[in-house]
Amino acid sequence: MHILSRVRGLYGSVYNPGIPILLCLVFFEIIVIVTGIVTPGIKLDMGEVSLNRGYDKRIVQVGQAGQAQGSYLGSFALPGALNYEAWMNSDRRHLAEVASLARENRGQAETLLQQEIRAIRDDIIRIEQTGAAYIDPRRQYRIYDPPTTGRLYALHAGLKARERLIASGFGLSPEAAWDSGRVWDGGHKLQPTPPQKYAQVSEVVRALNDIDLPDEAFIDYRVYLLPYSMGDTSGEGGPGYSIIASEPAGVNLISNQVYLTVTHEFGHHLHLTYIGEDYASNPLLWRKYMGIRGIPRWRDDGEVKTDVWRNSPEEAFAEDVKVLLGGREAREDTYLAGYGDPRTDPGKAKRLVAFFRQLVSTGRESYVLAREAPRSPWLE
Repeated sequence: MHILSRVRGLYGSVYNPGIPILLCLVFFEIIVIVTGIVTPGIKLDMGEVSLNRGYDKRIVQVGQAGQAQGSYLGSFALPGALNYEAWMNSDRRHLAEVASLARENRGQAETLLQQEIRAIRDDIIRIEQTGAAYIDPRRQYRIYDPPTTGRLYALHAGLKARERLIASGFGLSPEAAWDSGRVWDGGHKLQPTPPQKYAQVSEVVRALNDIDLPDEAFIDYRVYLLPYSMGDTSGEGGPGYSIIASEPAGVNLISNQVYLTVTHEFGHHLHLTYIGEDYASNPLLWRKYMGIRGIPRWRDDGEVKTDVWRNSPEEAFAEDVKVLLGGREAREDTYLAGYGDPRTDPGKAKRLVAFFRQLVSTGRESYVLAREAPRSPWLE
């Protein structure tokens, strides 16, 4: 009523019902033009913007509630504890869809992958913090069982695939980016193996608790039990962690293979954490060790059980730790590296044990390098 009164006042005392209706329509069209509201039967030329693309319909929200994080996640979800194999297959298909999106809108595709990278990294960190199957109450090391390690490997592979796709400008195929051959660390091909071939948490606990070193050497140390075999390689050591492979399908190794592997790989952790990965990282301490051991010069590591491998100071160090500081089974095992078995020379063995113990008692802070290196094999 108030609006009609104002219209009548504008146009005199003669009331024509068609006039206010016409004015209302004009007013409404002005609103349409200003706000972009399209009424039925009215077509506005908005340019070439498509409002009905297929991938737009599959955009979902990720991240914390209230964050404006759109992502092309029609088939993306973080893997659960037991479905990491199925997740890897579905994620390859998902990345193929994102690569298709990139042909239409590369910026959007890259933004979506960056959001997924953050989600994957957060999940890896969460699993490493809370997902250990065993935390030793005294030595404070952690062990991750095969399903959890399989999940971490899947997340790692998905993370690297996204980084490769972005780095290639989406020129790399999703299949190539995903590294479907499952090659770990530039050379070890991971092969599925049945659960009865998996390494057992209890065997790792037994091996680590038998190593004759102060508890400080074990704090925050992590052991990951792979649900895959690595062919001829039974484990890998890093600064702060080891990866222990499963027994290959169709192969029967010695009964204490895991025990011996864990002890040897802990030796790599010791030198990587307290000295470094090569001579250049800490010449003073490597020269001291090599002097005790009678090693004339530095040699880089190589493929397991080759002459290059046997003559590597790193492998000699790990084998020395195994036979001099490991439990009974490790001390009775065959010495596999070069430069002679230290157990045949009691004086040399005593000096080596004192050197290893001094590394731990002096502390990481005095030994430059590896404490600054990443402590997780799944993140860089």
